Amino acid sequence: RKGIPLNEYTSSIWIVGLSIIIELLSEPMFVLAQGQLQYSSRSLFEAVAVILKCLFTVFAAVFLKMHLTAFAVGYAAYSLSLLLSYSWLFKRQFSRGNENVSRNELWSVNSFVDLCPSKGTICFLFATS
Repeated sequence: RKGIPLNEYTSSIWIVGLSIIIELLSEPMFVLAQGQLQYSSRSLFEAVAVILKCLFTVFAAVFLKMHLTAFAVGYAAYSLSLLLSYSWLFKRQFSRGNENVSRNELWSVNSFVDLCPSKGTICFLFATS
């Protein structure tokens, strides 16, 4: 019986691990979109991400013959799509200044740094000069 080559298994684990980190970076923006009741944007982003995941997985499996790694590549496309979509949404919202879509002060934010739980964590990634 032929098994999965160790290098393919290892690369798949690394790709999935990085994809999880990428998806976790989009989580604060997901929560903010929920709090601001932006269901249509959220649904669109999730739908596009799932479609991209399917397309990348099929392409990698069928045309590139990647086998196990194809599923990792699909998950990476999903995670990256979510991060880019939510980043685009809130970058656009933040560039408008104080015209936040939220009517509730709790969900009103002015920058990516406002999404971080405390100063000095991973917020340096979103800090702008």
